[in-house]
Amino acid sequence: MKKIEVGKEYKTRDGKVVKIYATDGNGRYPIQGAMLNTGGRWDHFIKMTWMKDGSFVKGVPDQQDIVTKLLPSSNYGVSGIMRKIVAIILLILLFVIIY
Repeated sequence: MKKIEVGKEYKTRDGKVVKIYATDGNGRYPIQGAMLNTGGRWDHFIKMTWMKDGSFVKGVPDQQDIVTKLLPSSNYGVSGIMRKIVAIILLILLFVIIY
């Protein structure tokens, strides 16, 4: 994996969203962030730490390894929903103007 950056969002090996808020921590786990836990009653973020390369356990593939950078437009689907809402509003306005 390429360099992990502060403020970017990534995915773990098992598909959970990760937000990175520091990459300059001390010790073996300098990357600090939060992982979105969706397996329960409420979705919530869990504080996590990773090694420089994004691995959770040294030398062993783990479900919590950081493996993929999310696209900026991901935002948990909010931007896609907003685009649909804006498109619907524009269609309604166009319909009202025409008729």
